[in-house]
Amino acid sequence: MSKIKVDEIESSSSNVKLSPKGTGLVKVKAAGGADGTLQFTSGDGTNAVKIKSPPHSAGQSHTMILPDNNAVVDGHLHVKSVTGSGATAVGQLEFKTFATVDTSNMATSSFTTGQVPSSALPAQTASQGAALKLISNSVVTGSAVDYIEFTGLAENNHYFIVGKKLIPSTTLNNPYINFRDQYGNVLAIHYREDYGYTNSGTNTTGYNQNQIYLEYKDKSTYWTNQTGVFMMDLSIGVTNATPRCCFFIELGEPSDNTTSFYRANGHRTSSYNNAIAQVRINASGANNAQWAVGTEIQLFQYLK
Repeated sequence: MSKIKVDEIESSSSNVKLSPKGTGLVKVKAAGGADGTLQFTSGDGTNAVKIKSPPHSAGQSHTMILPDNNAVVDGHLHVKSVTGSGATAVGQLEFKTFATVDTSNMATSSFTTGQVPSSALPAQTASQGAALKLISNSVVTGSAVDYIEFTGLAENNHYFIVGKKLIPSTTLNNPYINFRDQYGNVLAIHYREDYGYTNSGTNTTGYNQNQIYLEYKDKSTYWTNQTGVFMMDLSIGVTNATPRCCFFIELGEPSDNTTSFYRANGHRTSSYNNAIAQVRINASGANNAQWAVGTEIQLFQYLK
């Protein structure tokens, strides 16, 4: 097979015409292990773009026919039709524009796999049936801690706190809760506790107390089984105004096999004008007890 090497063609015309015979094919062959490549240089030869064959390993011998329609703004090269199949198929290209997808109202049936990030989902409101918004999920990891605290509670709001898993580090702990203002000052509270067994119970009251203990007073002041849960509703009023901040607590602490109950309700005393802005759930008031790894307490906000 003869070969011709041409660096430049001298002609009175600036155009070069390739007139193949037979099937009209002009072939750009590979050389030296490199795939066949056609290069187009800029006017001064500085820049160039290339059209390159896929590698031999791809096993492709398909044909792409240039678009048979007019070029359009924002158009994309799109395979309009295919003749044949597999690696030798012939594809007819076209310029095609695609309508913008309306994502404001998409049916969930359109999704088959994947995940939608929470940032892309609209916020739910109380009028739409949403009741609670998770504000914080505090989990003890790494090492034990003295307390778990929630700060930044807003005035004129209602919160729900769940002691999902309470794990004291010793059998001699007596957890308690205190309430603080935005400056970290402990706020005194009045409260009433109701506790007892299934068919009987009693109550105690506390006035101007700095904390309320989470304990079954008729059994033991300590959490001997080192496990427990609690729930608390917290209604926060407005500074220098009534109603004052109020709370309601229910406790579950299986200190023995007897069915028992504990409930408490109370409010911030009138001696303090600042609203509750922080809630601290302390592991113990004595014996150096802490919340062990795995303890989990959640803060929710009631939606308006």
